[in-house]
Amino acid sequence: GAFGSAVAAAKLLLTVVLPLAWVYAIAIWYFKREAVHTESSGGDGGLHWMVPCSTSMLLLALALDYNVFFFGRALEFRRQGLADLEAIRWGLATTGPVITSAGLIFALEFSGLLYSEAELSRQAGFVVAVGVLLDTFVVRSCVLPALLSIGARWNWGSVMRPSGKVFEGDEGL
Repeated sequence: GAFGSAVAAAKLLLTVVLPLAWVYAIAIWYFKREAVHTESSGGDGGLHWMVPCSTSMLLLALALDYNVFFFGRALEFRRQGLADLEAIRWGLATTGPVITSAGLIFALEFSGLLYSEAELSRQAGFVVAVGVLLDTFVVRSCVLPALLSIGARWNWGSVMRPSGKVFEGDEGL
């Protein structure tokens, strides 16, 4: 892989594929449920087939972008000599505010589609907004750091593995 570790690539792949499955499952559940509770639904409810086709690349690109940003920063800290878990922790601490802000803005932007009269637009807005929020607050904040922490020494591939150090004055992280 570009980062030099097949283990890290597998972990990063999981944090892209699983959230896509989760968001489409949530959307199918929600729109099936909505169809049962509203008389206006013309079909049997569920998710229109165009929604995954039109939103999957957007969500995939966003997840990959967040992954590369976070893991690249953690790798930089590891190359500077930080211990495995310290590098992951500092990677999260330094990229977290940027990822969170971007995710909130992006989700807010697409949530406007929820007010559309067109069912397809409402569904697409729901999928993108929920997908971005899930990726921002669950995957990047919890799942990715947890996965990278399991067998952390194998994340770095051929990167020189120094003994690791802790930054001075990092009590707040």
